[in-house]
Amino acid sequence: MSNEATQTFVIIFRQGPPVPDDVERQITAEETRPWAQQQNTAGYKLDPCILAPEALHRGTQDSPSWPIGALLFLEARDLEQAAQVAASHPALRHRAAAVIRPWAPPRPLIT
Repeated sequence: MSNEATQTFVIIFRQGPPVPDDVERQITAEETRPWAQQQNTAGYKLDPCILAPEALHRGTQDSPSWPIGALLFLEARDLEQAAQVAASHPALRHRAAAVIRPWAPPRPLIT
């Protein structure tokens, strides 16, 4: 990626059933390492966050049934470029689905 202006996006990964076993998790991790190195070399500045399986829910329970397993923050030129990066992620070959969203810190309160 050149020195173009970038913004931050988050890829939200949901894991489809059945839950991956240890072997499948290991394969995905082995495939993801070189993929991530390639993306970072290209300038996307990946910042992964793997979520533990435990969760507590508050509020309305209308979320999709597939649990969120990971968040991956990255820098890209636009939503389309971020989606292209997401589409190449190895987890998508292992029953994962991804949603790509622009991300920004909360706006400061105006007083």
